[in-house]
Amino acid sequence: MNLVLNESQYKQLSLLLNENSSDDYDDEDFIELGVFVFRDWVKKNVDSKISKYPLSYLMSNYFEKFKESLGIDVHTYGGSYRKLEKAGREILKKGIKKLPSLQSKVKFTKKFQKPFSMALSQIKLPEFLKLNVTEDEPYVLSFNFELDYVKMLQSDVEYRGYNNYYKIITDFMETFMGTKFGRTVHGDVKVYPTIKVVGQDQFIEKFKKEIRPEIRKLPGYSNVIHSISISAGERFFNLEPRYQSYSGWSSQNKFKEEIFNLWVNLGYNRNKLKINK
Repeated sequence: MNLVLNESQYKQLSLLLNENSSDDYDDEDFIELGVFVFRDWVKKNVDSKISKYPLSYLMSNYFEKFKESLGIDVHTYGGSYRKLEKAGREILKKGIKKLPSLQSKVKFTKKFQKPFSMALSQIKLPEFLKLNVTEDEPYVLSFNFELDYVKMLQSDVEYRGYNNYYKIITDFMETFMGTKFGRTVHGDVKVYPTIKVVGQDQFIEKFKKEIRPEIRKLPGYSNVIHSISISAGERFFNLEPRYQSYSGWSSQNKFKEEIFNLWVNLGYNRNKLKINK
């Protein structure tokens, strides 16, 4: 999962990633948990011999009492397996019984401190991009990139996106460290790559208040341009002019060059500006 977030969205996601989740488990795992706890309940509350009866018999005669006894909500359509799966989820949620897990109790970044540091050293981040790796839960890594948007627009360094740097690190981990990415309950590593773009909203406001008025002052603006739409991406700032119907291709291209020249004179890199159409 690759995300591009503004600052408020980044904070919201950080809270979500720190919450406990059962997403690593499949329906089969919850069914197994439901069956185990259900039979154990029958054994303790009805009869140990009856607890070994066919599951269909137990479901017909004791499941309703079982769910009422545990206070779990299993209102669902479907057969016994669907009810047991829902029961398993409620059992895990209430902390009545835990599912087995192969997740390490030692943090990945501590267990593989030196090789992981080597993996991080494989990338040379541009000055406008920072990376902070956190591991609040063993084997659940958050690759938190932070992009200074204005510095990126000003820099002569080509920027291919944070995912390019993330891939270099994970490829190294997989190839040279033998890291397997997947579910932590299977003993694998789960990674959440995110990027927080700093200063993007402020630059949009600056463009509206300071740069767009300068574009309107350029010679021939009213003869060529009807309006200009703007958008800010991770790698570029985008302009989409709407031309006057009577303006020609030659005058449109000439005006584009005027915009590029203004952009460069204001201290921004020409290649970081995209003028569509």
